[in-house]
Amino acid sequence: MVKKFLPKLSIGLKIYGLAATILFILLGVALSNYQQMRRVNQNVLALAEYTAPLKKHIASINIHALEQEVHFERMLRILEMETIDTEHFEREQQRFASLGTLVDQELESALELAATAIANASDSSTLVRFAQLRPWLEIVEADHQYFQDQALKVVNLLQTEQDEAAHFLDLELEQHEEIFNQRIYTILLDLDQFAAETAQNIEAQERKLLRFNLWLTAIATVSGLTLASLLTLRLINPVKKLVQGA
Repeated sequence: MVKKFLPKLSIGLKIYGLAATILFILLGVALSNYQQMRRVNQNVLALAEYTAPLKKHIASINIHALEQEVHFERMLRILEMETIDTEHFEREQQRFASLGTLVDQELESALELAATAIANASDSSTLVRFAQLRPWLEIVEADHQYFQDQALKVVNLLQTEQDEAAHFLDLELEQHEEIFNQRIYTILLDLDQFAAETAQNIEAQERKLLRFNLWLTAIATVSGLTLASLLTLRLINPVKKLVQGA
């Protein structure tokens, strides 16, 4: 039966064929492992280079925006006093402006990072997630600019003693602040969920890779042993015949 699988070949060619076959099996295992590891690395890359930094940017935007709202309220309280502390007001105004600049910078960095993530997305789910995030960031950017413009308008109304108009505009601005903060919170939740899903996918792919490696190792071992046995029998049989003939 062995002859059916192995034609009459020289011993050197048979040994070479065995070595080449085992080499090809190992090469197949290596290539399969590379493909599986590449998928895992892509998920790790998305988590480390895009999702985590974006969460950091959004968290900073949230903190700076809340601080800016606090300084805005302090500005209003100073202007409502009978005797205005000009020096104190200017300090609060400067802090309000500097925090606004920080929010703008963080938003710009977040938008650039989201665009990079979209351009380098390795799978459709990552592409869709970051593509959905970018318009939300643009809305937040427009909301923040609106808040700053309206806040300065309220301050200007109080400085020109238009208290009633300032009061109504301030009430409207408070509602806008709540919407702005809720949007930031929603984005953070979405990024947290995406990070959790990515981490779960990485774990699942690692388990799949382990099972895949075990199966490939088993198949490669069985195939190698089978071929080695067939070749060994093909080499030993002529020797046995010579010994028996002697």
